[in-house]
Amino acid sequence: MKNSILFVGENYPKWAEELEKSFNLRKEPNTLKAYMSIFESVPDAIIYNVSDLFYDGFYMYSLLNKKDSTKKIPFILTGKELPENIDFKNAVKADADFKKNAEDNINKIISDKKLSDEDKASIKKDEPNTNDIQDYTKCILEELLLASAITEEFKTLIDSMNFENVLVENIFKIINKYLDYDVAGIFINDSDESSRNVLSLSVPHNNVTVETTNAIRDEFFDEMEKYKRVNEIQCNLTVGNVAEKSDITARDFKFAKIIPYKYDDKLTGGIFFCSTKQPDVWQNMFFEVIKREMDAVLKLKYLFNEQAKNAFKDPMTGLYTRQLFDSNLENEFFRARRYVFNFSLAMLDVDYLSKINEEYGKDFGDYVLTELSNVLKNVFRRTDLIYRYGGEEIIIYLPSTPITKALIPIERLRDKIANHKFEKDGKSAKVTVSIGLCANYSKFTEPIQLLDGVANAMMRAKERGRNKVDIFE
Repeated sequence: MKNSILFVGENYPKWAEELEKSFNLRKEPNTLKAYMSIFESVPDAIIYNVSDLFYDGFYMYSLLNKKDSTKKIPFILTGKELPENIDFKNAVKADADFKKNAEDNINKIISDKKLSDEDKASIKKDEPNTNDIQDYTKCILEELLLASAITEEFKTLIDSMNFENVLVENIFKIINKYLDYDVAGIFINDSDESSRNVLSLSVPHNNVTVETTNAIRDEFFDEMEKYKRVNEIQCNLTVGNVAEKSDITARDFKFAKIIPYKYDDKLTGGIFFCSTKQPDVWQNMFFEVIKREMDAVLKLKYLFNEQAKNAFKDPMTGLYTRQLFDSNLENEFFRARRYVFNFSLAMLDVDYLSKINEEYGKDFGDYVLTELSNVLKNVFRRTDLIYRYGGEEIIIYLPSTPITKALIPIERLRDKIANHKFEKDGKSAKVTVSIGLCANYSKFTEPIQLLDGVANAMMRAKERGRNKVDIFE
């Protein structure tokens, strides 16, 4: 007589199909129905597909282990990613080696843990009571409610799609509520192969060193390089601080996951989490929900970036257009007032561009603007946005940057342009810019006031002799 197997899960792998030749195999996609069915027809073993129903599987496994009779049933886990959690410590994991000789391995498990006729009779008499089912239902409802709450929080990120560093900060705020980790990272891919690859870090406990984060960064981008060419990498510390000294090294992490995301065969980004502690079942649940939601967020951000590049890029300079700036300024101005964060605007104008056009020709003047745009792209972070506002006016948006911190890169930019060689077709010219700088001060009640402020600061820079930076205060 064939041994009987209960397979629980929606997806039925090919290796399990082969078992039908040697076992009486019964399939049940619903976990609760599967649990109740064992008291009617006791299986010799249970195979549970955790890829479909990880947490349902945990609760079913817990219920089976509550009763002395049902805990004797062999419990075999299968799935793409088998859980490392100790709550499944008595379960058998059907890894690749197990599946190669699945029939022999299952027969051995059943033989080693053979249920006697008395055992099966005892199980049939030991039907679950109302409290058991209530406990099970309560756990499932808690899981669904928590997953729903996390999903709702991720939906609010749509307001942050315009600005990458704000988006990352808001993602970490959500993640920090649900996950306990030592280091986490978020990478949002830019389809421009020449752009820097920025990995934003969260170190909430301040317990790892720069050396450790650098080791993780290198391993992370090694994984990303399987999906795209990684040329220049950069880390931004978004949450927390690194420690000067720490006993924790990359080898001490008991939980370490690097997860790349793809859409239409293109890398949209990646995340990683490292912890010195193994996550419990709830942390595992949160991790799975967050992992799923990040797939949607990175896909949406990728599509948003592609749309912005195609629809709102100046064809000559490759900078964003005034149309996009006008829309973004209003959105970010009122969002900053709502969530209380700083940003700064810089407006620059090429000094004496009309004279350059008269002396060298319009083509050379266009070259100056194009080359100037390339200098700007290389100076600023990928999270800073650069717009061609007028014929020769350029605006730089520096998110989450107060005026004191914005002044440093703006002064660096002014000096870099003044010392840059603008040469083409045997012609060369010295080019300088006048720059105005303004922050979203609390006294401003409308975006136009901020825009007027940065324009007035730029005009003062010109009046002071050009090749200057002036701050509106």
